[in-house]
Amino acid sequence: MNEQTVAVVAGGHIPSRIAKTAGGFRVRPNLVDYAAVRAAFSWESARESLAGLPGGGLNIAYEAVDHHLGTAHTMRNFRTAFYRAGLFDYNSAEQWQAEGAQDAQQRAHQKYRQLLADYTPPSLDPAVDEALQAFMARRKQEIKPEY
Repeated sequence: MNEQTVAVVAGGHIPSRIAKTAGGFRVRPNLVDYAAVRAAFSWESARESLAGLPGGGLNIAYEAVDHHLGTAHTMRNFRTAFYRAGLFDYNSAEQWQAEGAQDAQQRAHQKYRQLLADYTPPSLDPAVDEALQAFMARRKQEIKPEY
């Protein structure tokens, strides 16, 4: 059974049109009289108001983004201005599958294992190391003697 049938069987009313009065809004709507705007609309006037777009297109959002991406500022800063997380896979789905289809958790696990394997402890003067070891042993006894 579809929703309308259920509503009728249950004795409900199905509105044919939802109407709101302008007085019921806290903020005045942008489109107060839809019917008047619709009656006055023409594609010709829309084309005229957007006549400055390259190629005579009608998609102002696309043109704005396309224009922004082509500016000298964007070209100068594109490579350094955006952070690309090392754990995300930016390849196509086909390439991702061909390379083993690892999810972010699997890549993170692999990354931390590689970091541990590649870790080289910093060089430390043996006298400094001995002093640090003695300090830690003394503090462990002072804080919790059963260490």
